[in-house]
Amino acid sequence: VSLSLFNDGGSFARKRVVTAETAKIVEKMLYDVVEDPHGTGKSAKIEGVRVGGKTGTAQKARTDGRGYLAGKYMASFLVVSYTHLR
Repeated sequence: VSLSLFNDGGSFARKRVVTAETAKIVEKMLYDVVEDPHGTGKSAKIEGVRVGGKTGTAQKARTDGRGYLAGKYMASFLVVSYTHLR
């Protein structure tokens, strides 16, 4: 597995949108998804790299645009793994 960080060379604008306490709680929840033995994203674990994430499931839409397909789902996983950007 190869990990990469992409940056277009621009600067990062930083603005706090949640409290530091809330950020720590959410961060722990994201890492628990992978690190907890009962986590729904435990198969994303990479030895030597701290990985977290958010799993999701959505029902697939019908091609005619009228509702959803019975028993058809799309699974997703958003990865969280960072180093402090300076």
